[in-house]
Amino acid sequence: MIMTNKQKKVAFIVVLVLAYAVYMLYCEVTSSRIEKHGRFTVGIVTDFGMNFRNGYTVNYEYTVSGIHYKESLLVSEDYDNIVKHRFFIKFDPEQPKHSKILLDKPASSKFWNVPSDGWIKMPE
Repeated sequence: MIMTNKQKKVAFIVVLVLAYAVYMLYCEVTSSRIEKHGRFTVGIVTDFGMNFRNGYTVNYEYTVSGIHYKESLLVSEDYDNIVKHRFFIKFDPEQPKHSKILLDKPASSKFWNVPSDGWIKMPE
């Protein structure tokens, strides 16, 4: 069976929509795992800037169990002068690459000495 150009376009769009739906489901499951089972560490902001989606991207780094991670997060508001500042990070203990930086939770220097596998709850 030979597909027409129109059928190819429809198939491409269907595959694209399905891929997006799977990606969104994956993001939702990952976010839910971080909320339910997440641990805490401290990370540092390495870059912050406007992105092409009319929002901002914050790039940050942190270490869990001796492994260094470099991640980014899209945020909707501008944060003034946060590069090189430290914040708490909440991560999935089974997949520490999955994380989110808590820009409303700066980490003072007394918390910079983090246990290798992070804290079960955020220190106060």
